[in-house]
Amino acid sequence: MWRSIIVTTSSNNDDSNSPHPSLALVGLTLFFILLLTTLTLSTNNFKLFTLRHGRLHRLAGLFHLCWLLLGLSLCFGNQNINNDTSNNFHTKKWKQCLLLYDLILGTSGIITTLTASTSFPHKHILNRPGESGTLSNRAIVTQGEMVEHSFYQGVNLGQVVYLHLITWGVDLSDDYSSSNNGSGDEERLTISMAGFAKRFGMLLLVTLPWTVRKRFPVNSFSANWKNQTHHVDDTVGKEMIKNHRHNG
Repeated sequence: MWRSIIVTTSSNNDDSNSPHPSLALVGLTLFFILLLTTLTLSTNNFKLFTLRHGRLHRLAGLFHLCWLLLGLSLCFGNQNINNDTSNNFHTKKWKQCLLLYDLILGTSGIITTLTASTSFPHKHILNRPGESGTLSNRAIVTQGEMVEHSFYQGVNLGQVVYLHLITWGVDLSDDYSSSNNGSGDEERLTISMAGFAKRFGMLLLVTLPWTVRKRFPVNSFSANWKNQTHHVDDTVGKEMIKNHRHNG
């Protein structure tokens, strides 16, 4: 996510001597201004991070928010790097910093999700068959849906790393001109096969998480809108969550 915004800002700045933020960066900045203003003006919203119950999840969420704000500052800092001839945006050190940032961001998101699934008694929630807590206003998110969400967050993190690697982390070039002049067909074939092996290997790694998909809960989105006559009473689970909050 941040990498695409930073790259967009970088490409925009190449067309002018003066820095100007991209439309995506402006929109993201306005979003965080609105979010922080809401948290600051509302006492109840600020308590989201200070209440005792679910403290591990609250701390994880606070760290995730702060890390996102750090990423926003990196987007603006990148503009200064682009306009400083002594620092090149395409240096390996800067790209490694972006990779490290994305790794921590993705891991933080997964931890925030998993701590939510364990810090609150959502395992007692039983929605009506076919209803999802993320899609129906009559349902509450279940623990299974949270765990399922963490799987997709892990898949997204793997894809982010994959994009970093194919962009700059691994030399995928099979350009024959870069090899020794006059190289024979056999050497050219070896270069081509090596490039294919790298691409196939990374694609295989980023696809492997789907082999363990069945180990995670599965909530069919299409089933949310099918008419169901069976009713499961989730009053008990909702009352447990309500009491858990008040006792915190």
